[in-house]
This record gives sequence, structure tokens and C-alpha cells, in this order.
Amino acid sequence: MTDGDGTIVRVKNRVEKQGKPNRFMELEGLRGLAALVVFLFHFLVIFYPVLYYGGVKALAPVQHFRFEDNIHGTPLATFVSGTFSVAVFFVLSGFVLSVGFFMTKKTEVIKKLATKRYLRLMLPALASVILAWIYIKLHLSRTNEVYGISLSSAVQNEWAMIPRFLGAIKEGVISIFVVGPEHRYNSVLWTMKYEFVGSFIVFTLALIFGHTNKRWIIYAALALGLYNTWYLGFILGMALADIYVNKQELVQKIKQPVLYGLLAIGIILGGFPTASTAGTFYKWISPYWLTEPQSQSLYMSIGALFIVISVLSIGRLKKIMSSKVLGRLGGYTYSLYLVHQPIIYTLGAGLFVMFTGFMGYNRSVLLAIVCTIPVVAVMTYLFHRFVETPSVKFANYFEQVYSGQREVNIRRKYATVRLHIAAKLSLLRRRKVTDVIPEIETE
Repeated sequence: MTDGDGTIVRVKNRVEKQGKPNRFMELEGLRGLAALVVFLFHFLVIFYPVLYYGGVKALAPVQHFRFEDNIHGTPLATFVSGTFSVAVFFVLSGFVLSVGFFMTKKTEVIKKLATKRYLRLMLPALASVILAWIYIKLHLSRTNEVYGISLSSAVQNEWAMIPRFLGAIKEGVISIFVVGPEHRYNSVLWTMKYEFVGSFIVFTLALIFGHTNKRWIIYAALALGLYNTWYLGFILGMALADIYVNKQELVQKIKQPVLYGLLAIGIILGGFPTASTAGTFYKWISPYWLTEPQSQSLYMSIGALFIVISVLSIGRLKKIMSSKVLGRLGGYTYSLYLVHQPIIYTLGAGLFVMFTGFMGYNRSVLLAIVCTIPVVAVMTYLFHRFVETPSVKFANYFEQVYSGQREVNIRRKYATVRLHIAAKLSLLRRRKVTDVIPEIETE
């Protein structure tokens, strides 16, 4: 890889710094920016459905803003496409989950990640489902009222069910990872099945083929086999990590104009329509044997790959993505991803309904977004501190126990507690009787 001034980016500088992992801050920034786009996407799709569904009248019968149909089906849609941001997440997962293995050549890296992966994903996701259950139970949803005004199918049937606590627990613990489409409480969790299964595709490839030259054939075979699914992003991300670490002499020959060309292609492919390609140039590049959702996953995965390559390789873009603000935001990505949708369905939707009582449609949307952002920011921080961070610590603790690095001795812990209680009782006995009698008498 080369940066903007042509100097080689040394992989060894990425491996360790004072004994701690040296993270790819430009990718953290990209992840954070993608999370912001997802938030904006879920807000806009409720109020400006034509922007995403185009001329599909069943999904978006009314256009509320004159440029909605001008943005739909063009590369401009990339910058407000939550679906493309998810494709970026998948490529980043494939890259980040495997790059440590390629750098160190140690299978222990993969085993540690695999051992804690489920808990790392499940515990915060479950917490978000429980929060959504509480919102529904308290009748805080305003999605039906918003649908009556915007006529967006994105909120037509959201939270239209009787909230059941055990059902919410099952969904957060099992269903979102196995069933996939079952995400009634927090719709963003449709990605969890892909994230979980895709992660273990990466882990399996690394453990079985990571040390053989045949892995490139396996990458190609799996990419061909999964080309019409969202799992393609994980394969592409892993292959990119392999190239980044082991094939730098090839990548160093790529000129800056070519990299900017890849960036442009990535942006173009990221605008692939969500519902229908009719009336757009994307219709001409969609293979006739694929459904439109399959074509979307194919082209968005490729586009996301090109975006990640550009962020890793173009000096100016890397500098922007490595900025302190975006880099810090990247650490809160998962929390932001999990908490924003329920807040939009409650606070954001409620504010919009209230504002439409005394001002125009577009002003109501803008003011609702402005007022919702601080609440989402605070909730993201609280969720990260009190849910995600403890979940990460517990997942790490579980991995250490499972790998034998830490021993759980329940008998020893019980003995420690018993000794502590005995010491307290002994201290109590040493008190003078006169000190105890007044307390008894006052009762």
C-alpha cells in the first residue's frame, strides 16, 4: 500500500505499539461515518420514501421533496444509503477479523476472536431488543401516526405486534442469528445473521487454509459461490487483508489515478437502488438471472471493497478518516447502530407529528432530526459505557476462561466470602454490650 506521497505503509507498524494493538484508525473513521449514514438513512426513509423506493407506488405513493426522484438511482444516493453502509461494515469485518492472523501467522488470534464472537454480538443486541420491548410496552411508538402523514412503507407495520418479553429474549439471543429476517423489535438487527455467519466463514478459512497457497483458489471459489449474497463482502474483506499483509509488492504498483478511479466506481456502485432499478442505468448492469436484491448485494459489496481500498491507500482520504472526531466515533459504532432506530420510532416520530401541527412538512422533518440527534448521542454514550463495554469485558473474560488463561474456582470464591462474613461477625462480637443495647431499645 502507498499513501498520498508515495511512501510505503509498513505493515509491521500496524502490528504492535508498546505491546498494544495499533488499530487502523482510518477504518475506524470509515466505520463511524458509515454508522452516521445508517442513522440518516433510517430517518429519511420514513419521511422521504421516494428517495429510496423510487417510482414503486406501493412503497412510496407520495413525493414530499422535489429532489427525491432526482437522487434515487444515482451515485448521489450513496451518501444517504444505509444499505451501502452495511455493505461497508461487512467488508470491514472480513478485513479486521483476519488481518491480525495474517500479520502474526498465529491461529490463536482466530481462536480468541471466534470464542468471544457470539457474546460480543449478542449481549448488546439483546439489550437493544429489551429496550425496544420497553418502548413498545409503554406505548411510546408513533410510527402509525407518521405513516398516516408520510405514507412511507418503511413504518407501515413497524412494532405492530403485542410485545412479549420471552419472545423478545428469544429474538435477541437466538432468532436474529439463526432465522435472520426475524427482527421485529429492532429492525437493524437483520444484519446480525450475516455478521455472525460471515465472521465464522472468515475464521474457518483462516484456520483451514490460512497457511496454504491454495487459499487464493478458495477465495475465488467462495466468492463465485456467494456472489449474490451479503456474505461476499466478508470474503472480499478477508482477501484484501491477505493482500494488504502478504502481497504489498503488487499493490505498491497501483498509481494514484487508478485508486481515485476505484473510489469513483465504489461511489457509483453504492447508489444501487433499494427497491427497483426501473428507469435507472443500474438496470443495464443487473444480470438477468439475478433478482434485484441479489444484484444489489453483488454490486454494493464490490463498491464497498473499492471504498475500503481507497481509504487504506489514498493519503488525503486516509487523513480525513483518521481524524480525531471520526476515529473516536468509530469506537461507538455498534452502540449507535443498535440504539438509533427505536429512538427514531418514538422521539423522532413524535416530534415530527407535533411539529406538523403548526409548520410545514419539510421544516418538521428537519427540526425533528435536529432535536433527535443529541438524544441519540447521549443514548449511544450511555449504551456504550453501561452495555457494550461490560459486554466486551465479559466476552473477553469468557474467552480467557475457555482458553485456560484464567481459572474460575467457585469453591475458592465461596471460601473468600465466608471468611469475609466471619471477620465481620467477629468484629461485631468484640463490640461492647452497651454499644448494642441502645440500638435494640430504639427499635
